[in-house]
Amino acid sequence: MPLRNRGERPGPLLDLSRVAELRAVEEGDPVRLGAGVTYTHMLEELADPLPVLALAARTIASRQVRNRATLGGALAIADPSADVLAALVAAGASVELAAASGVRRVAVAKFLSGPYACDLRDGELITAVLVPRAAGPAAYAKVGARNAMARAACAVAVVLDTERRTAGICVAASAPTPVRATAAEELVAAEAAWDSDGELEGGFLSRVGEQVAKATRPRSDGRGSEAYKRHAAAVLGGRALARAWRGRSGDPEAWRGRSGDPEARRGRSGDPEARRRRSDGPRPAAAPPRPRLDEPLPAAAPPLPRFAHAEGAGTGLRLRVDGVDHELPVEGTGDSLLRVLRDGLGLTAPKNACEEGECGSCTVAIDGEIACSCLVPAAQAAGCEVETAAGLAGADGALHPVQEAFLEAGGVQCGFCTPGFVMASRDLLRRVSEPTVEEIREGLNGNLCRCTGYEKIVAAVRLAAGR
Repeated sequence: MPLRNRGERPGPLLDLSRVAELRAVEEGDPVRLGAGVTYTHMLEELADPLPVLALAARTIASRQVRNRATLGGALAIADPSADVLAALVAAGASVELAAASGVRRVAVAKFLSGPYACDLRDGELITAVLVPRAAGPAAYAKVGARNAMARAACAVAVVLDTERRTAGICVAASAPTPVRATAAEELVAAEAAWDSDGELEGGFLSRVGEQVAKATRPRSDGRGSEAYKRHAAAVLGGRALARAWRGRSGDPEAWRGRSGDPEARRGRSGDPEARRRRSDGPRPAAAPPRPRLDEPLPAAAPPLPRFAHAEGAGTGLRLRVDGVDHELPVEGTGDSLLRVLRDGLGLTAPKNACEEGECGSCTVAIDGEIACSCLVPAAQAAGCEVETAAGLAGADGALHPVQEAFLEAGGVQCGFCTPGFVMASRDLLRRVSEPTVEEIREGLNGNLCRCTGYEKIVAAVRLAAGR
């Protein structure tokens, strides 16, 4: 990541995040997902047609990361431990690749050619992923060093087709690419008790787990030894199959990924505004429409253009932060949003800590969606409404209810992580007005407190929720 290394700048960047066609979802069979579909979208909107993707998405990083990470990005990076790739392979998905010469489709399992390598040819663009609609339960089991924000030491995705009586099983982080456990799939298809409503026997699950482990080719690394990863594959394979099997006759909500998000667990209101409403006021209005650079700005109340054109000075950067417009020289266009906010604008609420999206100290809201500003190119935020914790206070200096609650409950300790926690807490309360302790911990799992005082932070969120 060149943006993390001071003095190093990437080459030209082409921002495709605002191309509507790349974010589109076309439901059918297969379901066509644009390459720009985010993990948050998979988790909250695709649990019914594609439960294995929703289940895998729940385990990926934090909401800050899921709001911006995309399917196309995961495929292009081709990380062998990527959760979503294991889910796609288990589901039998294909990737759509477009070039000037035409469009081709390749099975995801074949597209991933090695660790961090894929069959993306010169001039091609990943445009979409086609995933067969679920015809049965699914499960995703993962083990890592932490309960959240962890890369998998081993993970197993299971997709059952109760009509064809087949299973798709894929293991991540245990081979150069996510690998199909074909022998395990054949064993389930041939010997599983498809006509029974009961659970699978432990002995059968162990046999399936053994076949899953045999499909792996792990290497010892910092996340585990070769022997540990093989053992984990066997255990997770049996566990994921048992979990998916229980979904055949049980509550389908248990396997359609609805438990993955606090808002989804509570059910989604049909009224979008009702989903946003919370006790301390409505969500801010959406950002004004972004103009195209080749169109003139309207004379009245112009929206903020993404770039500034100064004669002889190249293309600069325009940002709206906490309601104030800023212009930066061309040199700022290659930096991360975090560095622009802190070094370019002197806005120190977002803290610079890991610069890897691991700690949440740099959390801001971009057009209402929280993100780690250390992972966002500043040019990508141009024309958007960027909010920091410092901008939550009213014009009269009155603190936001979440900020007040953090002070009253003692959630502010050394203070370094507090702005990030405040932004993540406000985001959670907009989605879930009365969260449980479990929901609070899950909603804040992308933020680290170096004082280890999580109890008071949880108490602060509960206090804010009651207002």
